[in-house]
Amino acid sequence: MNYSAPLRSLKQVSTAPLPVWAAIVAFFCGFSLIFLRFSELANLQWDFGAYYVSAKTIFAGGNPYDPDSTLAAGAAIREADFFGLLYLYPPFFLRMLYPLIHLDLFSASFCWFVLKCAAIEGSIFFTAYLLGIPVNIFSLTSLNGAALIYRPLSLDLAAGNVAVFEMFFALAAFSSWRKGWEGFCGGFIGLCGSLKITPWFMMIFPLHLRRYNLLKGFALTIVSLVLVSAVDWNATREYMAFSHGDIAVHHWDEQVQSIYNISLNSFILRTFGSTYFYDPLIDAPELIPILTPLAPIILFVLFILILNKDKRSYQEMIHNNSFLSALLLLSLLVSPRMAGYTLAWTFFPAIQIFYEGFRRKKLGIILLNLAGLALILWYTPPSSIHRGIEQLLIDRELFGLIIFYVSSLRLYYLSIELSSGQ
Repeated sequence: MNYSAPLRSLKQVSTAPLPVWAAIVAFFCGFSLIFLRFSELANLQWDFGAYYVSAKTIFAGGNPYDPDSTLAAGAAIREADFFGLLYLYPPFFLRMLYPLIHLDLFSASFCWFVLKCAAIEGSIFFTAYLLGIPVNIFSLTSLNGAALIYRPLSLDLAAGNVAVFEMFFALAAFSSWRKGWEGFCGGFIGLCGSLKITPWFMMIFPLHLRRYNLLKGFALTIVSLVLVSAVDWNATREYMAFSHGDIAVHHWDEQVQSIYNISLNSFILRTFGSTYFYDPLIDAPELIPILTPLAPIILFVLFILILNKDKRSYQEMIHNNSFLSALLLLSLLVSPRMAGYTLAWTFFPAIQIFYEGFRRKKLGIILLNLAGLALILWYTPPSSIHRGIEQLLIDRELFGLIIFYVSSLRLYYLSIELSSGQ
């Protein structure tokens, strides 16, 4: 029997660009797939539990930064095992959760989970757009399949944190940038960094080039957030006092030393100094205050050195996906505190580096990226990691992130060489 005709028809159907109505249907199909695959995680979301209780506290006129107030609010809710986590972000975020606090915790968590699944599917469509991949059955199936196995996404869904929303806003910013909607780009970057400031690091490039429309969009978002915080002045004042208080300082210190924190700061601290959990690999605490600022500066300077070699136009640069990946990854690497779920941001760079490596037939880049991906996807229970050299396994995800960054810089440099005819 000849299968060539039906296979050819299948290929044509799966690779044909989807009309708008079919793309909308595909969005809901992809969303449903992600929701069904991870639906059991909707009952976890411990960070959302802290947001929910803090939002109820501020709604009732209490102080969301007072542990006694939030514990009292949490005790009144049946699912009390959600509580005890501190709320660390500005109060305007809690005001955004007002529609959810009128629901019971389970229903509110379910809605939060639905929104996060939608953000992941939206990020998949942004990824296809940025890579210049036609939106068809084959591309969407491939990208959704990648999302289903990408561990940082499931980690953030389980934690109930905001990393997938930050990923969505970052990719929305890049897509707006690509479209020439610079004001929207600046606004999305402002939203992306409204809770964790390090995404604002991406503004260095447009600031250097004086892209005023982009800067206006960013400034308008920041001013709006400041005005909201000013209207909510009592809570804002409580937040500022909390941020400089003993509880927050102790919590920050504990978080940075935690085995669940994978930032450069934590790696340096665990390697050269004593922590609550491990002894130093190299007992040299005097190096910590030197290396803590020096490491991100080196990564930044490396990016700038390559950027200065790029003599292409502004439009050509923002159409270079390796440049966008490097910019996003650098914003992650300079963060002083980073958990495994924060690596949800790396979904686009991981896909982009593989896609670009295959397109340019760069086997070394592909193999290097596979090593980085393996480090990020590899799960080892912290309780099974022993003291000594084995404790480097705690930072395997950081090493994977650094590999992604080096790979994106290498691809960016290759594109510069090709454009200059070298």
